[in-house]
Amino acid sequence: MALFSKSIEMEYGAISLDTSVYEQGSFKFESGILQQLTQFKKGPVKFLQTEIVHRESIAHIARC
Repeated sequence: MALFSKSIEMEYGAISLDTSVYEQGSFKFESGILQQLTQFKKGPVKFLQTEIVHRESIAHIARC
């Protein structure tokens, strides 16, 4: 017997990623999972980046 009998649908107006996602993608925005972020460029879903994730990402890129 299924735990839930109804499917749950949720609508989101935005997404956000943790630094670990960028690290897993090796900060390569031109390929892989990070390249797929371009799908949100012209759509209704907004991409949000928290200040701490932004700073951590910039610090990592600066070290490369």
